[in-house]
Amino acid sequence: MSISKSRRRALSVMIATAVAAQGVATAVPPAAHATEVSAEQQGGETLAKKAEAVKAKAVRVHKQISDRSDAVTTEEGQKEYATILAAAETLVKETEALVEEAKNATSKEDMDALSDKADALGTKADRISQDWIRILQEEVVRYRAGIDAAVKRAEDALTVIQAAYDRTEDMAVKKRIASEFLNPAKEFVAEARHKQAEVAEIERNQQSVFRVESIRDALVAANSAAGKTVELSNSVDKVAGKQGDKGSSIDNNLALGLGIPAIIAVLVGAVALLLKKALSMVGKH
Repeated sequence: MSISKSRRRALSVMIATAVAAQGVATAVPPAAHATEVSAEQQGGETLAKKAEAVKAKAVRVHKQISDRSDAVTTEEGQKEYATILAAAETLVKETEALVEEAKNATSKEDMDALSDKADALGTKADRISQDWIRILQEEVVRYRAGIDAAVKRAEDALTVIQAAYDRTEDMAVKKRIASEFLNPAKEFVAEARHKQAEVAEIERNQQSVFRVESIRDALVAANSAAGKTVELSNSVDKVAGKQGDKGSSIDNNLALGLGIPAIIAVLVGAVALLLKKALSMVGKH
């Protein structure tokens, strides 16, 4: 049976359509496979970026601590510093290992586990950073207490010097005490109080954690000023004590620097006078 031209054309269209449809159908599986591979690659890239970010955070925290070792100088602070620095160093090593593990992860399960590990290490970095701030804050408290104590020592020493000046009657000695002891002591006390005021200003501005080194330097300066004032107070009596009592011959000789021979001569003379008076009284009887 012959096929008309119109039916041959229709049949050709149907065949062409079927072939085209088959081509599209066969092309779908490779496209789906490509999408699946892309998802795995994207997961790996996301994990790698996350691991690198956590590592960078750990390195940053470690640097914040290691760069400010001079901020912590008290015995208590140094003990805590050694502990937290070791923790930061361990964290950096853990994040470096995480980065390498992320590079080699292939399955979704491994990637999910490493992603959770990255989150945990990030939390650990935050905790170390918070502990470091706490250590700095506690060190500031100790520094401030040290500054307050230094000011008190300086003030007490100034009181001693002032008392020596006030009880001195000899104007020459009084002038010397003022120039060599009292006035310098007042300057040292003023310096210690100034450092105390500087720290108070830093704390009012809530900058103490960022300026721990400045507070430490203020403590050093206040202690130095207090030490110099105490040295002056320990020496002032050597000058004030040279006045003596005008009613005492022995004290006057000591004050004038005549020495032991002169004192003995005075005593011998006094004894001779008493002996002569006693003999004269016996002669009268």
